[in-house]
Amino acid sequence: MKRGFASGTMALAHLRRHDNEQARLAAQWAATLIAQSQPTAVHIIDGYAGVAEEYLSLWEAGDPAAARPALQACAALRQYARAIPIARPHAWLCEGLAPQLAGHHRRALAAWDKSLAAAERLAMPCERGRAHYQAGRHLPAAHPSRLAHLTRAGEIFADIGALHELAQVQAAMSPQQGIEPNWPAP
Repeated sequence: MKRGFASGTMALAHLRRHDNEQARLAAQWAATLIAQSQPTAVHIIDGYAGVAEEYLSLWEAGDPAAARPALQACAALRQYARAIPIARPHAWLCEGLAPQLAGHHRRALAAWDKSLAAAERLAMPCERGRAHYQAGRHLPAAHPSRLAHLTRAGEIFADIGALHELAQVQAAMSPQQGIEPNWPAP
């Protein structure tokens, strides 16, 4: 069973390497196991999260076939988070991205606010940064909170040495605004 949940983590690793086919296969395998199990252990959080992130990423990249499995993976992560509180910030991140992709922007922002609050309560800086990043990157370029969210995300990721996430924030910062991030080197 542990091997199956590792497939969720592998899906995320393949996704970061831009190997979408292997990411999809790993996510499908893990999703099948998740559907047959009950959330009982903390150590499988990455399995649940990896499946959700993979399908949400495919959906965001324009694959409409990924929408249904993304929603199913988010529901499974939500159920897992009810049993394992440390998963709540991540579950709220997914609960924000799914409505964002479906065009429900206010619902998405509300979910990211809940993710941020949960991450702060649980002292989870990476999840705090991810909540700021998602909120910031989906706000319109002229929105006053966009820069604040992205800047805070960048500061958090720089502080904890999360280089992949920091690169995502830097890519989301609008060049036309003349923004030069001034974060400490990780």
